[in-house]
Amino acid sequence: MEEVIQREKDLVYRLAFSQCHQKDQADDIFQNVMYRYLKRKPSFKSLEHEKAWFIRVTLNCSKISLKSLWTVSYTHLRAHETS
Repeated sequence: MEEVIQREKDLVYRLAFSQCHQKDQADDIFQNVMYRYLKRKPSFKSLEHEKAWFIRVTLNCSKISLKSLWTVSYTHLRAHETS
């Protein structure tokens, strides 16, 4: 399991950051994806299947994070600070 995490950690973090553009939020998404991996312990048919699983879960976690009420409120408040 540790080997899989080491292999996919850069992909997951970069994808999470590309979705939210904030380090703290990308860290949270990364942790959520790795928690789901450790909790479910999926088996993969190939490295491509493994990579596809991490991409899909990262995108789903990113969508959930971006839709959260806190994120929407925080983003709205930050927009007013810069205007």
